[in-house]
Formats: sequence, structure tokens, C-alpha cells
Amino acid sequence: MKPAHSQRNGIPAQFVRRLPSVLAAVMALVLTGSAAAQPLADRVPGDAVLYVGWRGADALGESMKGSHLQGVLEKSGIPELVDRAIPAGREWLEAAWVGDPRVSPKLEALPSAMWARPWAFAVLPEGPDDSPRVGLLMEPGERAAAVRRAFEAIVAGAGPARAEAPRLVERGELLGLVTGDADHETTLADAKRFRKMMGRFPAGRALVGWCDVASVLELGKEEADAVPAQVNPAKAAQQLGLDAINGVALAGGLDGRRWRSDVFVTTDGRSEGLFELFAGPPIDEALLREVPSAATHVSAFRTDLSVLPDLVRDFLDARQGASPALADRWLGIGQAMTGIDLESQLLDALGPRWLFYTDPAVAGPSGLGLVAVNPLRKPDALRGGLERLEERANAMLLQQQKKSRGETRWRIVSEKHDGVTLHSALLPLISPTWAIHEGRLYAGLLPQAVKRAIEEHEGSILDDGEFTALHADALADGGVASISYVDLEATAPMVYQGHLMWSQMLPAASVMLGAEGPAMLLPPLGELMPHLAPAGSVSVTDGDGWHWRSSTPFPGSTLFGQSAWTGAGLSQASLTAGVLLPALGAARRTAEQMESMTQARGILQSCMVYARSNDNEFPSSLSALVHGNYLGPEYLMSPGAPQKLPDDFDDWGKRRQSEWIGDHASYVLIPGLKGKPDPEKVVVFAKPSHSPGEKIAVGFQDGHAEQLPIEEAKRRIEKQTGRSFGELVGTGGSNARTDR
Repeated sequence: MKPAHSQRNGIPAQFVRRLPSVLAAVMALVLTGSAAAQPLADRVPGDAVLYVGWRGADALGESMKGSHLQGVLEKSGIPELVDRAIPAGREWLEAAWVGDPRVSPKLEALPSAMWARPWAFAVLPEGPDDSPRVGLLMEPGERAAAVRRAFEAIVAGAGPARAEAPRLVERGELLGLVTGDADHETTLADAKRFRKMMGRFPAGRALVGWCDVASVLELGKEEADAVPAQVNPAKAAQQLGLDAINGVALAGGLDGRRWRSDVFVTTDGRSEGLFELFAGPPIDEALLREVPSAATHVSAFRTDLSVLPDLVRDFLDARQGASPALADRWLGIGQAMTGIDLESQLLDALGPRWLFYTDPAVAGPSGLGLVAVNPLRKPDALRGGLERLEERANAMLLQQQKKSRGETRWRIVSEKHDGVTLHSALLPLISPTWAIHEGRLYAGLLPQAVKRAIEEHEGSILDDGEFTALHADALADGGVASISYVDLEATAPMVYQGHLMWSQMLPAASVMLGAEGPAMLLPPLGELMPHLAPAGSVSVTDGDGWHWRSSTPFPGSTLFGQSAWTGAGLSQASLTAGVLLPALGAARRTAEQMESMTQARGILQSCMVYARSNDNEFPSSLSALVHGNYLGPEYLMSPGAPQKLPDDFDDWGKRRQSEWIGDHASYVLIPGLKGKPDPEKVVVFAKPSHSPGEKIAVGFQDGHAEQLPIEEAKRRIEKQTGRSFGELVGTGGSNARTDR
């Protein structure tokens, strides 16, 4: 929609002056009103497929008084920052966007009217003439004259009347701006599908959204048939089982002093595709008893990783030009790299329920007490797989240590404590640890965390009054799919210093816009603490669908609990940044070298899988691996590659792809090798010009890869092949442009 007299699209200058009011409207949207009906839903046509409504600031009444949100806003400098910073940028905005001088004055009153009065926005199916049908309805009250002038200006600015052009409608006390036919016999408030979803929410929500997903997918069916499956959202939704979703609704507002948000997703009862990932037994009290009563964070949810391989196979089978066998090749490459059957010894062995919590009794108020618990399906299979993986990792680490002339490397060790074997990776600062005890997998950042998790502890989180106040009803009703809890009163003192430091960036940024201050954005911790309390969320599934709800002291309050998961927190990171800066360059080079070596090992493992189906012969070119779906072309480009993979590479023919790989790949494959293990024979190496530092990644025929100094790699490769290193690098191998 373009203004009739404007030479370029823009925002009227008067809108800029009203930006503080618009931001105030956003805050007002989430506050509760008193009416039970959804805003103007009884005036929206019944065939709407998308609806957003809010009640208006004039209807808020006394609901804001005494809330935690009001208390935080009164103590903070956020409102003052908005008032100062946004008007300060007005001159820049007015210079960047210029509105029609005849239209702008009439639109000036619209923003303030939209936050003060009720309105609803709706999208409807196309009309008989295929014209779009969109409507904005408002109950302007005493602002009717100003709103009418604004709507008339928008209609005039749209130019000559067209099917898609907006027009003004008046229905009693309502004013509307609509496209297409606005006549209707039924309203959205009468629609059973809408009423059923809205019935799951508390009455009087200020902000409400709803989408009839099933109708939207049905509307796109005709277009979907003409679009390839790879890029068609409707077909992709069907492949992933998302077409089981009938509708989505959300609502937000105050619930007494606290903030409540709700999301409800209705389904047709099927549990296919991605939904299989989240199926399984409900989260129950027996699992939550694992959590000690002093835990500051709790998160439990369902994720069944065992369905991933079949889900990928089904998805590939439904996609044009893809083969389900590709998933098995990926699993084969993974097995060759790890030495275990990823499907039977890992994914199938894990259970569908996961529990995470942070125990301050491990390392004090920090995230180092993080623990993960998973009730297993096949404990013995997982134990055997992980122990085999440890053996392989330690063997590779030992081999690399010998090759690197005794440089210190990390190792995985096992120790028994009270009859339970703890397996720990000895890394600097932390030692990730796992153990299997009584059919459950325990994992943590420290062996102390796993040891304490296995030990019996007095009391559990179920004995905590705050936790039960938030979640007791849901646990009693059953069907819990996920649950979370954070004790903000315990975590805020630990992380608040970091948040204070980072918050000062906003006042500093406001100066760049020509504003001053406020110097104090967040209040002192002592003034914030009365408005902090435990926060939590829970989701449940039933015959109608999935319902998620959260209860927090105020929007954004969980920020004062998140840093505890990371251990040191923001403040320590800020204080040590200056010390670490000189080492960042070297750390980045090391990270790129490690990633390059990982990619070289992946190419090597793909060659080994290829050899199994090709008379024990390795491929003659890297392009053979790509065209055989043994790996993706992006795997051939190292982090230091001067040229990235072209965006349209997949659209090229095989010959052009092979030529590009031969010229630009970051790795060189030595042709003519067979799959006989040989720890001294080089199979693949990275080009020096694509590698940071003085070393390159080299992959050997026995399956291991390491970083070698360039000169040493050059001598070994020239001795093995009888060809100059420069020749091999220049051609990408003798048969770089052929597939076999």
C-alpha cells in the first residue's frame, strides 16, 4: 500500500514523535482487563484463519497496581531511557523516512488511539475474486473522529480502488480498515474451534493470538502441488507430521501480582513425525525425587532420540531426489569414526525422559553443580557403547601424543566410588563425568556432581513449598510433558553484578543518539529483591493437544537465573576479558585447526565406508564422495578456506561440480589407495593456503588424523607418492575431476 502523493515509501514524521507512546502500548498489551470475551472477536468474521486482539489501555483499570511488573518499572530507569533515547533519534529518522505532508498530520493520532482502545486484526480466506481479505477493526470511543480521518487518509493514499485496496467500513461504534468482502453471517466468537481453544485460557487476557493452522495448510494445498517437495512448506509439514496440528493460540497478562503466559496447540490426535520425538511416559514425582531440595534450577522434559534414524529415513524417502539409504550411510560413517553402533548402542539405549538440575551443594552458587539424569531403556548396551568409545578416544589421544613428541593431552579415566564407576574426561577447569547406576545415566560437569547425584539425599524438590505451589496441580492431574523451575531469589545475587555491568551499555548507546542517561538503568539489588520469586513453567498433553503455561514475577525476570547455568557468570567473564584478549587470536587459530582436522577425519572415514562397497578401493576423487552421498560438499571447505561453497552449487551438473571441487576444495585426496589399515600412509591432507598457522590436517589410512608441521607433511607425502607437494596441491590429486 503506497501513499498517493508520496515519492517514496516512508514513516510519517509525526509517527516518530509518538514512538514513546507506541512502546508504552507494547507494555500495555500484556496487562489484564476485566471482560471475559476476547477483544472484538464477536465482530470478526467467523471464517477468519488468523486473529490478534488486545483490550486497550483504557480497560486496564486497577489491574496494574501492586504487581511485580509495576514495582520493577517504578524502580528502574527503563521508562526514562525510552523517553530520552527515542525522541533523541527523531531528526535522524525524519531525515531517513519522509511521509506525505498531506497524509501525515491525519495519521498522527492513530498510534495513541491503538494503544488506548480495543482493536483486532484478522486474516481471512481469499474472496470469490481471489482478492486478499485482511481487516483491522477498532472501537475508538471518543477518538472516533481522529481515527476516521486516519483511516480515510490511508484509503486515499492507496490510490484508485482495486480489489486489494483497503476501504473504510463503519459498523455501529466500530471503525474498520478492510480489504475484500467484509460481510459475514457468523463471527469468530461463535466458531466452535475458536471457543474451544480460548476456553483453555484464564478470562480477561489483554493480548490474545490465534491461528487456524489446518485451514491455512488447506488454503496452500493447491499451490503446494506445483512446488518441489524440497522447498514446499506445506509438503514439508506433512512429512514431519506437522499437519496433525489444527490450531495454535497464545495469551498473556497479569495473574495477581505475577505474570502468566499460555500457549495451546490442538492436534488431531496423531503422534507422527516430529511428535514422536516428544512422546513417552509423563514426567512424574518418581523422577523429580532425584532432585535435591536445595536445587536452584530444575528442567525435565521428554525427548526420544531413538526415533531420529527412522524419522530421517522417512523424511528422505518423501523428498524428491533423496534416498533413505543416505541416513544409513551417515550412521555408517559415524560408526567408523566412533567404533560403536550409534543406533543400537546409543540412541536406542537412551530413555525418552530427561532431567537436569543444578545442586549448590556441589560447588556453591554456580553452574558447576549441573547434573543430567536419564532413565535408560538398555543400560548394558549404553555402558558397553560408551566404554568402547572411551577406549577408542584414549587410543587416538595416545597415538597423537606420540606423534606430537610427548605434548600433554587430555585423557578419559575411570574410578570407583562406593561401588559405582565414574568416567571422567580430564580437561582444564572442568571434568565432564558420567556413570550408570540402577538403570539411570548420570552426567555432570564435575565428578563431584555425579557422585552426589548418585548418593541418597535427604529431601527432594517435592518438599519445597514454592515448587509445589507452582506445579503440584499439574503433577496430580498427570500427562506432564515438561516442567521447569528456577529459584530467582537464590540465583539473582550470584548473577546480578554481571547484569548491572552489561546494562550500562544501553545508557552509553543512548548517548550516541544524542540523549543523556539515565545513568542508572537497573535498580540496586536490594530494591529488586522484593519483586523476585521462583518462576516455573509446565506443559501437559491430553486428548485435545499440548498446553504450555508459565508463571514468573514479571516478563524477563528469568534473566536473573540464566547465568547460573554457565558457572562463572557474566561478571567474571567481564572481569577476565581483558586478560584473555591477547590469547584470543591463538585460540581462534587452534579452534580452526581442530575443526579442519575433524573434517579431514570425516573425509577419511567416508573413504573407508566407500571402500566397503567398492572392492576395498578408496575413491579416486573427492567429488566421488559427494556424488555418492558419502558426505556433503560443505565438508570439503575448511574454516580457513579463502572461497566458500557457492550458494547454487546443488543446482549445478556433476561435471561442473567436480571441476569446482578439484579447483577449490580445501583438501587433497591421494588416489590409488586401498582400504588396508596403515598408520603411516597419508590418504588426505589440507592445503596450506586453507589452513591457519604452521600446521596442516593430515588423515592416515588406519583412520586417525593429526596436525603436522607443513614441512614434515610435505616430506612424507612426496616420499609416499613420488610427486611434488606443489603438484598435488595444484591439481587436487591426479584424478580430482573424475568420479569412480
